[in-house]
Formats: sequence, structure tokens, C-alpha cells
Amino acid sequence: MFRAITIAVLAVALLGTGIFAYQEHQEKEALAISHENNYQRAFHQLSYHMDQLEDELGASLATNGSSHFTGSLAEVWRISSLAHNEMGELPLDDSCK
Repeated sequence: MFRAITIAVLAVALLGTGIFAYQEHQEKEALAISHENNYQRAFHQLSYHMDQLEDELGASLATNGSSHFTGSLAEVWRISSLAHNEMGELPLDDSCK
């Protein structure tokens, strides 16, 4: 009788441990996917802002009036600030800084 109760308790404990481990694994996978998605978003946004920055710098070099030049440089500053924020979201180690 004691042996049957012990086996039943251990079986329930093993089942509970298995369910807990599976849930932890699912949460770990969801977290890894979330981090990868955030990295991909930040990288593609940074790439987009760098392309915009290159286009705006080219446009500012082509302008011939100081009022247009000032507005263009303000736009360059805004885009570079956006790119800087996206760069801050990328997981870079100390060797990249």
C-alpha cells in the first residue's frame, strides 16, 4: 500500500515537473524570438535611416541657397538622431564601440 502511494506521488511529481519544464521552454523560445525581432527591426530601421541620411546629404550638397542648405542640414540632424537612437537598440559588444 505504501509503495503504491509513493509511486503515485512520484508519478504526479514527475508529470508536474515535465509540464513546468515545457512551459519554461516555451517562454524561453518566445523571449528569444522577441529579442531577435527587436534586433531585426532596429537593424532595418538603422539601415533605412542611413540610406535617408545619404540621400539628404547629397541633396544638401546640391542646394545653392543658404536657406535651403540650413533646412537640409536640419533634416540631416533629425535623421542622424533617429539613426543614433536605432544604433542604441542594437546589442553591440565593447569591441564595436
